[in-house]
Amino acid sequence: MVIPSLLIAGATASAVSLIGVALAARWLRPILHKWLHFLPSAAAGVFAVIVVSLLEEASYTLSYAQLGAAAIGGFALAGVVGTFAPENVECHGEACETRVPARARRILAADSIHNTIDGVALVGAFASGTPLGWSVAIGVVFHELVQELSEFFVYLESGVPLRRALAYNFLTALTIFLGIALGVTLASASEAFVAPLAGVAAGTFAFVVVRDLLPHTFHRSNARDLLLHMAVAAIGMGIMVLLTASIHLHE
Repeated sequence: MVIPSLLIAGATASAVSLIGVALAARWLRPILHKWLHFLPSAAAGVFAVIVVSLLEEASYTLSYAQLGAAAIGGFALAGVVGTFAPENVECHGEACETRVPARARRILAADSIHNTIDGVALVGAFASGTPLGWSVAIGVVFHELVQELSEFFVYLESGVPLRRALAYNFLTALTIFLGIALGVTLASASEAFVAPLAGVAAGTFAFVVVRDLLPHTFHRSNARDLLLHMAVAAIGMGIMVLLTASIHLHE
């Protein structure tokens, strides 16, 4: 297990998302409001390649039945995130001002769990090989940046003060290390966990693509917008294919 690489990858994902949010808060809000809607489509292309790469790595050790079970388990695990989102809470008068808005609380809970899953997925990828691990890390950084920026604007639109919104992003970004610790514990217990962990990682990323990213790409009001988003997704996919191939050539 490459612990230093895992820590660097986790720190990079957290730092990039936090820096992105800080810059957005200071200078980039008008620009990001205009162009942010293209980034999930690019992330969909990146993650589609990652899912295939993880499944390929795990297939060298697991049977198709075992691989399918691991991937479905990861898909279901990612889906559980939604069940942890708290429901709306009634509040009256000034009491509401001291509470986190319900919409923001749902995002806060889901994001913490999702980032933990990202940490587990990183361990599964690095356990399958350092080149694949760094490919996944790049995808995680890309997706974390999109996710944290999107959530930051939702926090603000929900009535959360600027400093508190930044604090929420900081705290949830750190939960990726919880996932790394959990993944390392499982993988260190037995080498038999390595391939299933890669399968679970593939399932979690597949859920992100299917549930979070593809609906954004295909929910377009006209053919021109749809083609633009599909082109951006193809660019993201092409970049990751070239990057993955280049890394393996230099392994």
